[in-house]
Amino acid sequence: MNKYFKVVICIFILALFRFSCSDDDKDDIKLLVTCNAPFTGMYIYNGGNPVGYGGPGGYIISGSTYYYSIIFDDLDSIIVDASITRTGVDTNSYTLTIRIFKDGSEVKKQSINSTGVSTDTISGFTYTYDEAPTT
Repeated sequence: MNKYFKVVICIFILALFRFSCSDDDKDDIKLLVTCNAPFTGMYIYNGGNPVGYGGPGGYIISGSTYYYSIIFDDLDSIIVDASITRTGVDTNSYTLTIRIFKDGSEVKKQSINSTGVSTDTISGFTYTYDEAPTT
């Protein structure tokens, strides 16, 4: 009887271990904002407080591309805004893009082309963790 009791206990412990290692861990989510001109923006992560990004020192410049990137390991939802403000006689064309990557693959993207002297904005770009890929 003692032998059977030990077997039952071992099975019970293994079952508990299996459930404690469930698939509740989320894939990493990467927010990437790119533009071929300086930009500013903000995001609201999991319903928290707005976090600003961009502006001088708030992005990385690589060649002629400005970008901001952050990785979240427990994202439920995010709302993102991004803007290009142009003044003076700048008549160049710029492209501002917001991308979301889940586990290394792009799952959502929105871009705008900016021409003329104005402020062009992507406003209210949203993503939720269980959202189906759109790219």
